[in-house]
Amino acid sequence: MNHLLQEGRKENELAGTQKKEASTTKDATYGGIITANDVTITTSGAHCAPLATDRGGGTVKVSGTSTLTSTGQGSPIIYSTGTIDVTRGTGTATGSEAIVIEGKNSVTVTDSSLTGKAENGIMMYQSTSGYANDKDASSTHSTLTLTNSTITSEANGSMIYITNTRAIINATSTKFVNNTSTDFIKAASGNWGTSGSNGGTLTFTADAQTLKGTITADSLSSISINLTNKSSYTGATTGTVNITADSTSSKNST
Repeated sequence: MNHLLQEGRKENELAGTQKKEASTTKDATYGGIITANDVTITTSGAHCAPLATDRGGGTVKVSGTSTLTSTGQGSPIIYSTGTIDVTRGTGTATGSEAIVIEGKNSVTVTDSSLTGKAENGIMMYQSTSGYANDKDASSTHSTLTLTNSTITSEANGSMIYITNTRAIINATSTKFVNNTSTDFIKAASGNWGTSGSNGGTLTFTADAQTLKGTITADSLSSISINLTNKSSYTGATTGTVNITADSTSSKNST
């Protein structure tokens, strides 16, 4: 994998193209920091996220009018094992989710539009690869913050999939568009972790949100939804799913 291990690297009006498998164009690792503005990034190989952090963590900040595209299998627009912040970005991943967060790490998306066309819209998980370097990930959480953005899923899975981790999602004035599935959130055991203890735990806080679709937690998982500031939820729930609404918000769950 190609790494950028430079502290405080700044890049303006750059175009990046990556075709090798397991390579990324903006990849911070071992505490490195990358700041980029007005970038166009395209990747075509497998496991080649346009924006990524890697083993040991790192920080990637992208602002300005940026276009992010990946076409390879398992290549989300954003793959975080550290801290990634995107503002005013437009991105499409044809072979993966829009956003993947591994371990006790974070992604912040503001004023952006991201589309994932395979697997799920968003995935938050803990693998056993060691890239996230999180021995205590099971006792902490990953965090996704979405503001004034649109997340579109054209995959057959859920809009949001949580497995083998604890996760927090804070969404404000963000649209979730699921074009191919009615599943909004799924927390469940999967391919990672120890069987019998590898479910997902999610706390989702909605601020000025209109949410709809099925919410499912398997026997190892739980989901809490907090509706605030004129938010609403409509859909069916299965498993341990707790939905609360403040005085301005509403829920219609079955």
